[in-house]
Amino acid sequence: MRVCIPSLDPGGPDGVAAASFEETEVFDFYEVQPDGNFERLAQTRPCACWGPDQAEAVARRGIEAIIVGGISPSALLKFSAEGVKVLRVDNPSVAALLDSFATGTLEEIGMDQFAKLKSNKGKD
Repeated sequence: MRVCIPSLDPGGPDGVAAASFEETEVFDFYEVQPDGNFERLAQTRPCACWGPDQAEAVARRGIEAIIVGGISPSALLKFSAEGVKVLRVDNPSVAALLDSFATGTLEEIGMDQFAKLKSNKGKD
C-alpha cells in the first residue's frame, strides 16, 4: 500500500510530520509491505509547477492514503474524490507514523470529523 507523509525538511523516515498539509516542506512517498516494513519510494517538494492544487498533484502519484496533522476542506474533498484516505497524525515522528499506519491504528479524517474539529475550536 502506498502512503504519503507531508513532512518538514529534510523529511525521510527519521523526519517530523508537518503540522498541516498546506505547510509541508517535503512530501515523502512510501510503500508499506504486508509485514509492516516500508520502503521510501520518492520525495518531492511542493513547487509552482504543480499549480495551486497540491492535493491533486499528490493524489496523481498513486497513493492510497495520506497522513496529515491538519488539512483544508478543499484538499480533504479532493483526496476524498480521488479515493485517497486521509489519516490523522498521532505522533510527529515519521517512523512512528509508518508503524501506526502498518498496524491500522490511525484515525481517518472525513468531512464529518473535520466539521466537528472546526466547530469545537476554542471551546475548551
